[in-house]
Amino acid sequence: MKKILAGLGLAVIAAHASATYTISISAVGADVVATGRGTINTTGMTIQTIESSCGGGKGGTDANITICMGVGAAGGVSVDAVSNTTPFGTGLVTLASSASGDPVFMSGPLLYLPANYVSGAPLTSSNTYAGTTLAAMGLTAGTYTYNLSSGDKLVLQVGAVAAPTPVPGLGTWAVVALSALLAMLGLARGRKYKA
Repeated sequence: MKKILAGLGLAVIAAHASATYTISISAVGADVVATGRGTINTTGMTIQTIESSCGGGKGGTDANITICMGVGAAGGVSVDAVSNTTPFGTGLVTLASSASGDPVFMSGPLLYLPANYVSGAPLTSSNTYAGTTLAAMGLTAGTYTYNLSSGDKLVLQVGAVAAPTPVPGLGTWAVVALSALLAMLGLARGRKYKA
């Protein structure tokens, strides 16, 4: 019994082990706004110290495979961090009108992070592209998932993304299984006392 409960507990913990940094790009009025939030686990990544910025330090987008979030220069780069480099459009470089937050850049297999970034620390960034549209930027609506060498994911959502149909996660199934197990144990114990 204790082994079963311990196994269920480990399964629930394992379901929440990976981290995700999500960038959402959408039209807001006459502008396009990109927001980035999440954490990145750098375990297993080779981080080289480098000072780099894109978009003149204000962020930008090249729909082929580059997204630069936040403001300022990144201080570290992992050269083999991104294993798949699916383009998210056909546009050329569009510089942000304004940007704020942590510098997080993805360009092909390269992932740039803030100087002295601590693995798993929260990252928040925002870019505004004034007076333009997703189409003018050459962005293709959809959800793009980039696998990082640490096992984490960088998810890019362009345009209105339909809400997924809720599917019970491992945590839900673990609770259902645990409830059923406890109910069976209660019935077995009840029968033992009746005999």
